[in-house]
Amino acid sequence: MAWKDNKISELKVLSKTGNTCRINTSIPMKVKSGGKNIKAKKLKDGTVEFKTTPGDEYILD
Repeated sequence: MAWKDNKISELKVLSKTGNTCRINTSIPMKVKSGGKNIKAKKLKDGTVEFKTTPGDEYILD
């Protein structure tokens, strides 16, 4: 996790089970894995939601 101006600027998530990941954030974030953009939904409450694959690492920035 990296911070800038008291806000998260980067977050790493490691998928162990391959389920849907949901992160509630007020900051717009893009999701990447293996250098590629991952399709993520931005829900009305600010949650970012995306599907994961077991063993893959995801970077939100």
